[in-house]
Amino acid sequence: MSARRLPKTLAPWREVLASAERESWFPLIFDRSVPAEAEAMDELMNDGEVVYIHDMLEAQLKDLVRSRTPSKNYTDDEVTQEIVRLLDGQTPQNYGRWAFYPWSRRMVHLLPPDSFIELRSDRNRNKITSEEQARLRKIKIALAGLSVGNAVAVTLALEGVFGELRLADFDTLDLSNMNRIRCAVHHLGLNKAIIAARQIYEQNPYANLVLFTDGVTTDNIGEFIDGTGPGDRADIVIDECDSVQIKLKLREEARAVGCRC
Repeated sequence: MSARRLPKTLAPWREVLASAERESWFPLIFDRSVPAEAEAMDELMNDGEVVYIHDMLEAQLKDLVRSRTPSKNYTDDEVTQEIVRLLDGQTPQNYGRWAFYPWSRRMVHLLPPDSFIELRSDRNRNKITSEEQARLRKIKIALAGLSVGNAVAVTLALEGVFGELRLADFDTLDLSNMNRIRCAVHHLGLNKAIIAARQIYEQNPYANLVLFTDGVTTDNIGEFIDGTGPGDRADIVIDECDSVQIKLKLREEARAVGCRC
């Protein structure tokens, strides 16, 4: 199986739901300012596939306004005025994005991508500079092995330190793995890369992940490290896999192309 990548356009929700329990790994992101996406979202809702709607957009907007000028003591009226300015004539329902998680059937209303990232990383302010954050958000990381590596992947996502994260593991979750993977018993039997992807997308639906659910093999190691074309090479390779053969191969390949491992 080749690497699993995010579709370039909104995936048909009926096709995604057909294998959602075992195979779905990314959310469907609806932009209601696009008529076709608004129509698709309405169809999904009307078909009864959404079991829970979580709409905390107003709270996110208030937090965004206050975060941009933390020294200012806003009144409630001033915050409302700033929110009206941010909406710029759009209705709250059509502002931002709606993320639908096929594996849990939840629909979540969120800020648009740039504002979401700005607010989500706001508490990193002064720990690292905005310029450093921007540089980190462009890094490509290839991570092999998602038992111990699960914690590494989730921490990278929490800190927002990648532009693309490649996750590789062929194995499925066993009960005996759960001493080192933060997951739930309903994840038993799922591929470990899919588990990690779901965890990351529930933190950040705009993350850019690539999944290698066959693990790293001699056939796909080139794509795992080099990507699919010029400028797509991983900046960092992280090895948390069990196979000694693959550990050696990862280091050899990374050294050959000048990639950190």
